[in-house]
Amino acid sequence: MAYSVVIVGAGRIAGGYDRPGDDQVLTHLHGISREPRFSCTGLVDCDPERAKELAARWGVPVASDLDAALESPVDMLVIATPDATHAHYLEKALGRDVSLVLCEKPLTGSFSETRSLVERFGAAGKALAVNYQRRFENSVQELRARIRTGTLGRPLAGVLWYSKGVLHNGSHGVDLLRYLFGEVQQAMGRRRVEDFVSADPSIGGTLRFADLDVELVAADERCFSLFELDLVFEKGRYRYTLGGMNLERYGVLPDPVFAGYQELQVIGTERTGLDHAMADVYRAFGDYLDKGGEVPGDARHVLGTQMVCEGLRDQPPGEWFVPGNGEPK
Repeated sequence: MAYSVVIVGAGRIAGGYDRPGDDQVLTHLHGISREPRFSCTGLVDCDPERAKELAARWGVPVASDLDAALESPVDMLVIATPDATHAHYLEKALGRDVSLVLCEKPLTGSFSETRSLVERFGAAGKALAVNYQRRFENSVQELRARIRTGTLGRPLAGVLWYSKGVLHNGSHGVDLLRYLFGEVQQAMGRRRVEDFVSADPSIGGTLRFADLDVELVAADERCFSLFELDLVFEKGRYRYTLGGMNLERYGVLPDPVFAGYQELQVIGTERTGLDHAMADVYRAFGDYLDKGGEVPGDARHVLGTQMVCEGLRDQPPGEWFVPGNGEPK
């Protein structure tokens, strides 16, 4: 039998960005439909008409409320509601028979509340994950392996451009960088752009890893959305554009004009797997439910992402701080 999934939230990330039959897999409902080990047994939203409309698109049942959807044991609960409501639904999940919870980022609006919930989930023996889907994307997996084996040489420089809040969108970049390079040793926020909500501005600054500084450049969501990552190594360069959908690979080659010099030149441009990452997410969680092991996107390991992002937001501009990894003891 398929693993049962209940989704709370009938917005764009739940199933609104795409439709059945689309090539791209951008939403939870599409990811579930592509993975035979899962079946959505209930879709819940505070707006019943919106839930009915989305449920009809994807051919899944609607539940009157979350309590009704969780009357019977559920293998997986997906929280795809606005950020400020996550804590409410996480509390509900703690009291019900749910094996695994996958929540959109950030888990809550404050690191202290997030850490408390992560510890309580651990004490209750419930798996809790955060949906940083870039961790699952094929080119990221390849890049991480190349960094670890040293085939790209030393990392030299990095730049992350983003908009729409350091917690809401910037955390995708921070989490990706932690996944690639380990924990942030120091961080500094500088420029503040009020382009999302007052509690979550976009922050420009610097992240310092063990052997790399990455500059954060805050754009303005009111003008356009932006997410790009540029990483330069001794032996090459990876440049993600179009929100991470495109990847430019560079190699170190002889300068075609000035003899005796080496320069970075494009050796390949490709579409990444980010537009199918939700299929990869549910494949990974199907493997976890089948076999056990480490929880993909385990909330214990991404707590440090929220700690870094809140520090960038809250620490005085221009002052270095040491965020730590945030993991529960």
